[in-house]
Amino acid sequence: MKIRFENLLLKSQREEIKNYLIYAQIRIYNVVEFERTIVIFILIGALLAFLISLKYLPLSNFQYKILFSFLIGLGVWFFLPLVIISILSFLADSVAAEINKSLSDALFTMATNIRSGTVPEQAFIASIRPQFGPLNNLLRYAAVEIESGKTFTDTIKEISELTTSESFRESMRILAEGIRSGAEIDKILESLATNILKRENLQEQMAAEIKSYEMFILGTSLLAAPLLYGISFIMITILTGLLSSVNTGHINLSTNLGIFSNINFSNININPVLLQAAYLLNIIIVTASAALINAELEKGSVKYGIVSLPLYVIIGLSIFLAISMLGPSLLSQLIHVPLH
Repeated sequence: MKIRFENLLLKSQREEIKNYLIYAQIRIYNVVEFERTIVIFILIGALLAFLISLKYLPLSNFQYKILFSFLIGLGVWFFLPLVIISILSFLADSVAAEINKSLSDALFTMATNIRSGTVPEQAFIASIRPQFGPLNNLLRYAAVEIESGKTFTDTIKEISELTTSESFRESMRILAEGIRSGAEIDKILESLATNILKRENLQEQMAAEIKSYEMFILGTSLLAAPLLYGISFIMITILTGLLSSVNTGHINLSTNLGIFSNINFSNININPVLLQAAYLLNIIIVTASAALINAELEKGSVKYGIVSLPLYVIIGLSIFLAISMLGPSLLSQLIHVPLH
């Protein structure tokens, strides 16, 4: 009996994978085999995560170690499908972006063909150009469907569902409505192409205006936050070393420290490892949030931030670690404070 690994994926995830393969114009001859391969890959990833966690987790209680390792493996099992779907989504959106770039030229070409006396169906087919890239694939598919006897309106409705490009979908919907109502198709196509160009110009202007906000977010998250956390870590480390080296028994605290005279400063003990871990966690949160916010501002969707998120986090952590590791030793040499 053959194990149907693909059924281990959620039905919604399987549908998303199928749709994004279509949107990304990735030709898979056996989608079921592709899904089965994905599931096997996810199983291996979850098993490796469990085994690595079981070996390296710093827990003395073996039962807790197994529990946390299992939870990590389970998390990987649920996380990897999202990563794969996100990758396919990025590919689909990149294809849609290429379609948007050539859509206005294609619509103008169709309008010119119709104005020269060609019927809309043939004008659509005659607009096929190699330079239209992914859009050319949709036009070729439409040409095959039209030549096989399918109506023009049904064809353009069908190809509008083969991409995530909202501009293409909306243009095909308006074109289908214009054909049904008997409107002048060439004028509709020219109007659609003109509106697309205007919208692209407006988007470019908006992108230029929000550039300053993006630069501010980059500066605060990638430079200012790690820098300030690093300086804070250095100062606390030095202060801890200073307090631990002072023999408060030989100091008249009531005279020198006023309201703080009842505090035994020699017993203050700050764990630098725990403090550094808290700072690292904060930097990860700040830089990851910055990547998602910048993606929302620039692309209109936070999912694009997943691509730049690792880079943001690595830069932020690198700056903090460089300062926190090199700073204390340099300053201690300058002011001769022993560090513990």
